[in-house]
Amino acid sequence: MQRLRTLVAVVAALIAVSWSFVAIVVSLAVRGRFFVLAQLLRDRHESLLETRAELARARGEAEVAIDNPLEQRNQLWNVAFKTADRALEVNAFAQADGIEDAQARVLGIDPLHQRLIGQSITGAIGHTALGLAIRARMIELGENPVEAYCLLTGGAANVDFLSFWSRYFPVVQTTASATRSLENALWPLMESFYSVRTLQGSMDYIKAHNHYSKLWEAQGRGPLLELTAADHQRGVRLLAGFGLGPGDWFVAMHLRENRLNQPGYGRNVEVKSYLLAAQRVIDAGGFVIRIGNRTATPLPKMAGLVDYAHASDPDPWMDIYAIAAARFMIGTTSGPLNIAPNFGVPVLSTNTPEIAKAVYYPRSLCLPKLIAHGEEAPMSLAQMLDSPFAWTDAYIGEIVDQRGRNGYQWVENSPEELAAAVDEMLQDWPPEESEGQRSWRMLVEAAGSNGTARIAQSFIDRHPGLV
Repeated sequence: MQRLRTLVAVVAALIAVSWSFVAIVVSLAVRGRFFVLAQLLRDRHESLLETRAELARARGEAEVAIDNPLEQRNQLWNVAFKTADRALEVNAFAQADGIEDAQARVLGIDPLHQRLIGQSITGAIGHTALGLAIRARMIELGENPVEAYCLLTGGAANVDFLSFWSRYFPVVQTTASATRSLENALWPLMESFYSVRTLQGSMDYIKAHNHYSKLWEAQGRGPLLELTAADHQRGVRLLAGFGLGPGDWFVAMHLRENRLNQPGYGRNVEVKSYLLAAQRVIDAGGFVIRIGNRTATPLPKMAGLVDYAHASDPDPWMDIYAIAAARFMIGTTSGPLNIAPNFGVPVLSTNTPEIAKAVYYPRSLCLPKLIAHGEEAPMSLAQMLDSPFAWTDAYIGEIVDQRGRNGYQWVENSPEELAAAVDEMLQDWPPEESEGQRSWRMLVEAAGSNGTARIAQSFIDRHPGLV
């Protein structure tokens, strides 16, 4: 335990001295060279301990420490994850950030001087896409209160995707175990996915993403990431094995169907309902490349449909390329959908639950997943937004409505609705919203969201009175 405390103090002191030494810190820690590190900064470490003792005496305390700060931070996170109260969730994450910052100062560190990005953001590909995009935009817009970040690769869901972000974040190669060790030792300096430090204070990730995405778009800035000529050459070679030529265009598709979930989980979909939508792309002269892992339900053989999830020798890099080079992406509420906007690729977000916590996607369309009780007609969007159902993407069967009833069910988008929305995506993008689309956006904003993709006009047409 004493060794760990020494490491924490030494590493903290080193980071406080200069950002340029962070790579050395990580390298020495990963190799277990704690003794060398301690010798290197012995004087600095002793000075830090003296400063902490002086601070303790000034406060009349035996030692400078927040009572179990890590446990307090984790308790606040637990509250935020479990509550259905949006305001309580946001406040809990803000308080957790405050505890981290206070503990960093106890260690003698400015909490905004140098922060580390680890598996809270890199461990899931959707978290990576949103979490890094938010911070990259803040950097480029000059609105980031954090002076510098350090991106740790260990435990990343997709290292190929991380490599695209090196233009914004210094990258340090670590193992998964080394990253976990650093996260445990330097927890007050680790960035959380769910809360973002901004010039306006702590902001939840959805609000931050929407705010900076819209500001970025308003300034006419291009995609954060782009494929190189070498990337395209590599992608064309791989796709040639599936019958695509250099001039062929395609649409990427990723559909969530986690079989570990019980029936009725809001983010999961019936994959076969998307075959008609895929056929619309193929009929228009394109290909559809379905990505995912081997647990995905195999798709039937169709000319023009590449089921890359079941390729004989899949390459994780290809998953990124299929999204980044696509004309647009068809997806569900799952991580890969969030990759596309970083490369300037529009999305068709389908079977979208949790509509009150909408994510903004530029030049994109969404199809909400509706909710019904028994044989009754589905709830209107206004009714959904005025109920607990709009705030969850999971199970709704036990949620009780204002009339004391439960037993509600998700209503998946029909094959015809999906196909009609694909037809819209294949058309030129209308610069102006329709009246129905504007009404949808205003309903979502009134519920507290600061952004959403446009609702598909074909969906409104098929559901008169929905908005």
